[in-house]
Amino acid sequence: MPQGFSTGKSVVTVQLSGHQVIEILPITPLVIEHRLHRLVCPCCSTSTCAPLPADVELSRYGPRLSALVGLLGSAFPLSFSKTQALLDQLLEVKISRGAIAAIRQRLSAALELPMAEALQAARQQSVAYVDEHRCPHRQRRRR
Repeated sequence: MPQGFSTGKSVVTVQLSGHQVIEILPITPLVIEHRLHRLVCPCCSTSTCAPLPADVELSRYGPRLSALVGLLGSAFPLSFSKTQALLDQLLEVKISRGAIAAIRQRLSAALELPMAEALQAARQQSVAYVDEHRCPHRQRRRR
């Protein structure tokens, strides 16, 4: 038990106080390289290459990075240039605006059917569950 400051008597703890610091871990990209054997026939010079494993994305960008690119272009509508800058500065991922466009197009194509099915299912419901409350907006005070 700690001693009192000047009296030398025991101090009773009445309340603990805490201090929390929130921090994020350093974000570093994970690059996985797949090496494929390529063989060339010595007679006819025909080249054959081993295929990628079935569980490897054909895109050069994995599902998490692709999802982030999609999120940055939809829920947080960043331009191609701002998406490119954010990925470079935050994740140290160098990516072209063309690659960002290709990822967004691939995601749009992949989500087209599920979105159509969800829309059709929503339209068939008897209740819409729409929140009709107005969003608070700052209004100028009239004088």
